[in-house]
Order: sequence, then structure tokens, then C-alpha cells
Amino acid sequence: MNDIIQKIIKNEKQFAGEVNVKYMFFPSYKETHLLTVAFAGFHAEGEPPKYNYLRTLEEFDCHQLFILDDFGARGSYYMCKNRDFKIERSIKKLIDHITEEYKIEQKIAIGSSKGGSAAIYYGIKYDYDVVIAGSPQFYIGSYLKKVKSANSVLKFMAGDAEEEDVAFLDVIIENIINEKKQIRTKVALCVGKDDSHYMTHSKPLITILEEKDVFYILDLPKYSRHSDIGKFFPKSIKSKLALFGSFSILEDFSAKIENNNLKLNLATTHRDDEVAIYLLNQKKEIIERIGYSLKKDYVLNLEKQVHTVRIFVLNTLGHRYQKNITDFF
Repeated sequence: MNDIIQKIIKNEKQFAGEVNVKYMFFPSYKETHLLTVAFAGFHAEGEPPKYNYLRTLEEFDCHQLFILDDFGARGSYYMCKNRDFKIERSIKKLIDHITEEYKIEQKIAIGSSKGGSAAIYYGIKYDYDVVIAGSPQFYIGSYLKKVKSANSVLKFMAGDAEEEDVAFLDVIIENIINEKKQIRTKVALCVGKDDSHYMTHSKPLITILEEKDVFYILDLPKYSRHSDIGKFFPKSIKSKLALFGSFSILEDFSAKIENNNLKLNLATTHRDDEVAIYLLNQKKEIIERIGYSLKKDYVLNLEKQVHTVRIFVLNTLGHRYQKNITDFF
């Protein structure tokens, strides 16, 4: 059983709203007022619904909420069933509960594909500070109609798959944007320049964001298959959390093993970031701790069967980021 499955078994809970909502919540290690809300993309046909970007976000020390979209056969975009928005109201109630309990002051919505559409929908409708979205669908109805394996989602959400049902979902994001007199939410988009979603969905979204004078950033990595967003989006999440969440991250590193020593050179976001290092064995037990300092170059002895080097980056605001590195073993 891998560590992600164990994590889900241990931490998954159910929130009782108008409908029951499965979720996982991880409070921050240090006190913070930042909450990330992660919405999931489509799971493969025949497989159970999944949480997305657990490994990416666990590197950041902030409150984290992961919500499962297990409504219908393949999800509901976290919105509705037969045009009844009990799902959305229940999810909002869960988010509001956590926001109040942990005195959240900053919310960042995150997701790709279906999850990216949900992140934009919730983020703009409910005045989140930031949305980080990877290759979202803007015209949800047309997308669901076009993709045969997603037709059931169209029927689940809109009631059927006729033209009027497609139209109902096609304007759902556009309407929540147009209904806002002023939008303070910052939007960070990541989509492949050759991904069909760029021209079909991202361009129309960008047009309306510009019309409404919404601040946005666009990343255009080089890929063409829509499914490849999962490979490129984690990097975009990290860079945007560093920017909007005021984190410093491990930007780069070089490692070389010589005479049973690991020569490690680290590059963090800012020169005045402090770094601490833990050496762990295969059981994830700590072998050695190296405390926080401005030092970025290390020579680490590997005689004690080191399996993982855990690097902590602490910036001047006290925000902590951690990264486990095992590749060089």
C-alpha cells in the first residue's frame, strides 16, 4: 500500500451538508491564515474518484483542504445535479466552516481540467484571493457533449444532453464573472500552447477576464495532449504559491556523490532564506539534523544508510517549505 493511499485512509472525512462531502483537511504546522482548496480533475473511467496534487501541496506549510468530487459517475464539477446546486452549497458550507474555525484570511483555489474549472468558479464567485488553474474548461457543456466518456456528466449536471442543456453549462462560468461588478481575485492560468484547450477554452476566458479588468498570469508550457497538464501543472502551482502565498521554495539544486559524501548545492527563492536539512533512513527515521542557517552548500556523510534528504526552506516571513529528495540515491 503506497503512502498516498495510507494518507487517504487515515485522513478522509465526511462533511454533512445538504449532501455528504468527502474531504481531507491538513492544518498547517506553524500558525498561518492561508488556506489552499484543491479541486480534482476527471478520474479515468472505471476507476474511483481521486484527490489531486497531494504530493505537490504537502511541500507547503499552510492549511490545506482537498475535496472529492464523487457525485455521479465521473463528477459534477463540484456544482450541481439536475441543475440543483445542493452539491455547491454543501461544499461552500464545508469551506466556510474551516475558514471560520481556523481564522482564514487568504484563500487560494487550485485545480486542473475539471478541477481548474471548479477553482475558477468557486474562486471568482466567492471572492478568493487567488485561483491557480491548469487547462480548465470554459465551455463546460460543449466539452462534455464532445467527449463521449463525459456525456454522463452532462446529463447528471444539466438533466439531459440536448442543446439547451449544453448551453446551460456553457455560460455557467461566464455568468458568474459577468455578475461581478468588480473582481479582486487574481487568476493564474497554465495551459499548453498546443493543447486544444488553449484556443477553445483559455482564449475566451482570457478575453472576458480582460474585459472585466481582472489581473491574470498565463503560463504556456510546451505540450499538446490535454492529459499532459498533470505533468506541467505542479511546477506552476509551486511558482504561483511562492508568488501569491509568500513562500520561498527550493528553486534548484545540484548533487554529487564522492567518497560516500553527498555534495549538495541549493538555490532558494531569496538570498536571505534559511535552510535546514534532515537525513532520513528508509523507514523515514531521522538520522541527523542540520539546523537553520543561511548556508546553501553542504557536504553530507552517507555512511548511515541515508535514503532521503529532507530540505526545509524558511523565509523572513516565517513561511516554511519542505522538499524530500531521493533521486540521487
